[in-house]
Amino acid sequence: MQGSVRQCNRLGARSSKTTVFARTVAALVVGLAATLFGALPARAATDTVVSLTFDDGQASQYAVASRLQARGMRGTFYINSAMVGTGAYYMTWTQIRDIYKAGHEIGGHTLHHTNLTTVSISQATTEVCDDRSALIARGFGPVTAFAYPEAAVDSTAESIVKSCGYTSGRPVGNLYSSTCPCPYAETIPPGDPYNLRTVDGATRSTTLQDLQTAVSDAEERGGGWVILIFHGICNNACTAGNTVTTRTFNAFLNWLRPRSAHGTVVRTVGDVTASGGM
Repeated sequence: MQGSVRQCNRLGARSSKTTVFARTVAALVVGLAATLFGALPARAATDTVVSLTFDDGQASQYAVASRLQARGMRGTFYINSAMVGTGAYYMTWTQIRDIYKAGHEIGGHTLHHTNLTTVSISQATTEVCDDRSALIARGFGPVTAFAYPEAAVDSTAESIVKSCGYTSGRPVGNLYSSTCPCPYAETIPPGDPYNLRTVDGATRSTTLQDLQTAVSDAEERGGGWVILIFHGICNNACTAGNTVTTRTFNAFLNWLRPRSAHGTVVRTVGDVTASGGM
């Protein structure tokens, strides 16, 4: 009996030494890998790109640009060039120039916020091409991103936008929502760059959780391109039903900024279409 116990003790000692040796080897392997290839990530990147887009050149967006800049983010601002400075609702050319100099993208939105599907081809072409020419003449080139007013797009509108020199066209919708069993993100590169799929435009009913979920849903499903659409960012319903409060927007930016740990980055629309995403 005592011989059996001694044998078990010897076997246990050998097993313990083997376990310690194995753990030591494993630790050395991990350490060597970290030295050669850098620290191992806590979580694999999901390659999610978020674009923050703003329509109509609305006045409250001037303050938004500096909030983005303070967090190392850049947005895409779609401008109706014939409406700039025509009233308190709109930014001035000086303000738009400040935004551009800060590194944000300026895109086209037609001269007068014209629904391209309800006017003649001639008028639609003038609205799109002359708007882009006006923005370029102001020094905001290359001006490659376009947003369809009223989210109205058809094959003719797409063709006009392309012929005027744009590389993308952005309507609204066709990503996942309670009423749309759609994909959670646009692909990179997109299947149709002149009919980009986006999250539904933010409104007074949009919550912080809604904005967060739009991004995290994409992250959890392999990533892609999440395009968010805003109009007014203010506390006084400056764009009526399309307004998001300053508090909600700032909280979203604060949540979004550290998402790089999950492989999520913020890029302008032009940067995504030009570089393929990341």
